[in-house]
Amino acid sequence: MISVIVPIYNVEKYLDQCIQSILKQTYKDFELILVNDGSPDNSEKICKKYEAIDNRIKYLKKKNGGLVSAWTYGLEHSKGKYICFIDPDDYVEANHFNSMYDAIKKYKVPFVIAPTYELREKNIIYKLRLKSGYYDASKYKYLIQHHILNDDHFQDRLIPPSRWGKLIRRDYVLNNIQYTDKRMTYGEDLSLIVPILLNIDRCYVLRENLNDGYICRIREDSMVQSYDKNRWKSSKIVYQNLTTAFQDYGATSSQFEQLYIDYLIASIVNYKNEIKSSEASAKKLEDLVYDIRHQKIFIQNKSNKVRIKNSGLVNWIILLNIRKNNKLLNKVVFSLCKIGYQIKE
Repeated sequence: MISVIVPIYNVEKYLDQCIQSILKQTYKDFELILVNDGSPDNSEKICKKYEAIDNRIKYLKKKNGGLVSAWTYGLEHSKGKYICFIDPDDYVEANHFNSMYDAIKKYKVPFVIAPTYELREKNIIYKLRLKSGYYDASKYKYLIQHHILNDDHFQDRLIPPSRWGKLIRRDYVLNNIQYTDKRMTYGEDLSLIVPILLNIDRCYVLRENLNDGYICRIREDSMVQSYDKNRWKSSKIVYQNLTTAFQDYGATSSQFEQLYIDYLIASIVNYKNEIKSSEASAKKLEDLVYDIRHQKIFIQNKSNKVRIKNSGLVNWIILLNIRKNNKLLNKVVFSLCKIGYQIKE
């Protein structure tokens, strides 16, 4: 059986479509766990409506604690041998479960990646760059050795680290839940999926087919798109935990280098995020750079002059600022970025 976990908070506009897409699956042997994370909108009413008409649905309500607490709470109440996560503002096509489950049975893999798509207004765009097919022990080892986090595409990893769009054997989720943290509000999926990738030894990637797809809705009002005051705090926890996971699994120097590159990219993103704050100032950005440079992962790797390719001019300048740690340069970079984001002092 598959346990489908949907964490819910303030998504009443999209929730019907999400639940209906799950109930229309051609694969029927699943339980649907709807976790209301203290949502103040009409999500509870919607969930109870479906719970009353389908006995596969389990509705849970908890005090608001964030995304990690919601999906881990759902996991605690699940019974399936396989776990599938779906976000409540997204939806899945009819063969999503069936095709992933067939691959697990046919190739005896613990981890399957489905074709993923982005929905931007009315346009559906295929986003998965990873080549489809069966990755046996040899092919998989090469894949995660060279591309577990980086393949020279800035902020676009070859192996998607999202929780959703995957079917994962339950024991691998439970083995790696230790690397997540309920305080995380950004990068949560990374802290679960990347350790799982280090833990498994083979996987299967479905070929492009919309009928098997996971549709990720890109919303301009989502937290990822807006200023997140907790993003840097969350990022620090994520990379501290990932460093521990890499050590626990005996990661190679190549993999650790990819982790460092990923940290630098996250640092650039955090710098840009802080500029979006109404309280942004050159001094606060200077303090952020200081904190970025004083994390263990930076201190251990600062002599490693890794290159981040395809980052673009603005990101390159921000990275230069982080590496140089120069007050004058920081003021210039802050001023340029502030103009770019049209933030008034």
